[in-house]
Amino acid sequence: MRSASELQFDPQPHIYRLDGRVIPGVTSVLSAAGMVSLPQFCDARVARKRMVGRDVHALCARLDLLGKINWKKLDPEIHGFTYAYSAFLRAAKPVWELVEAHVLIQAAGLVCGGTLDRAGMIFGEPWIVDLKTTAQAQPHWGLQLAGYSLGLNMPTVRPFRWRRGALILRRCGTFRMVEYADVTDAAVFLAALSDKDYPAVKAWKRIHAVGVEEEE
Repeated sequence: MRSASELQFDPQPHIYRLDGRVIPGVTSVLSAAGMVSLPQFCDARVARKRMVGRDVHALCARLDLLGKINWKKLDPEIHGFTYAYSAFLRAAKPVWELVEAHVLIQAAGLVCGGTLDRAGMIFGEPWIVDLKTTAQAQPHWGLQLAGYSLGLNMPTVRPFRWRRGALILRRCGTFRMVEYADVTDAAVFLAALSDKDYPAVKAWKRIHAVGVEEEE
């Protein structure tokens, strides 16, 4: 098995490489399979939301790694999201093992890369957590988190599996954790990695009404 240390990541075009060869990323696998609801077009508002998301992620990582930030210098548009994460840290007191870490997923001769936001212990249980600045929870987030989990060793403490959650940070400074507990998510992700037309992929899209046209 190859290790994540052999994975190369180019952040500007968001490309993963292994031995110099481009490999897909977790989100691009789901996008290629039509399992991600994307904006019809990228206007200035969508571009701004993406930039806010990147800035919030960077500030939250700074909070985790350095323990402090200069709140007075924060852009007002991202202040609330960042404060929401600090509120989560105070409430949950997570012990992170990984922060913004690259993972290499290998299964059935297939490989892909990914960057998970957080992995570690929350209230004594192992969690993989993705930080989100989008208010509405998305069904593909569960598959995304399941993909990341495939690049990690299984936990050796109860419940002996990774719990998976999307931490939704709100502009108003509050947060909400959405857990994804469907045990089939990992198998569906692997099906998407293998073949976007696999029956399990089509079934998932029908169930979640993602990328499926309504019948007349």
